[in-house]
Amino acid sequence: MRCMVADAGMADLGLAMRALTGERARLASSFLFERDRRLSAVAGLFMGWISAEYGTEIFVDPNGKPHASGDKVHFNVSHSGRYVACAVADVPVGIDIEAQGDNLDLLRSVAVPEEREEFARLPEEEREAVFCRMWTAKESYMKAVGLGMSIPPDSFRVVGDGGITDRWIPRLYRILELDAPEGYRMSVCTAGDPGEVVLDTADPDALARLILDSRRSLS
Repeated sequence: MRCMVADAGMADLGLAMRALTGERARLASSFLFERDRRLSAVAGLFMGWISAEYGTEIFVDPNGKPHASGDKVHFNVSHSGRYVACAVADVPVGIDIEAQGDNLDLLRSVAVPEEREEFARLPEEEREAVFCRMWTAKESYMKAVGLGMSIPPDSFRVVGDGGITDRWIPRLYRILELDAPEGYRMSVCTAGDPGEVVLDTADPDALARLILDSRRSLS
């Protein structure tokens, strides 16, 4: 499994837009704020890179979730703050990156009672970090299953003994916490053995140039 993180704030937005498909460029351009345009564009660059690298078409299902054609390549994309994360695997996969912030007021709506008891035992200064770890783990699982927020996050447990564990979710799924940029948390979940996990920093401009070069070679 390959996981990548890109800093959308460092992207050449004009170059990115030229590398995107028309539909994806229109989507990125539709956002009011530049930060959101950058995040959408870089997410699109990851999809374009997957299409070129793995020789697959990218389509969007009726629920709005992008997929690779066939069943040999699975991917997922997430963004938060200024970063975009992408995971590519040969099994269904979900990835989530989140900026750590003041989110503990959401605890009651996303945690099961046992998790709330765990939080009550934690030192107060550790709770926000553990909450963000919990949320990225839950989100990665919901995305790997393919149902997103239709799975209530307060319907399953991932926090135990002060840490994150996958022992309470179906045995098929595995959650891994990944190194994230400072101030962020990131988790990936796979439906089965992900094999060796490689985590890279991706250069958005390099992705854009690769997509454009691939397009020229096919024309």
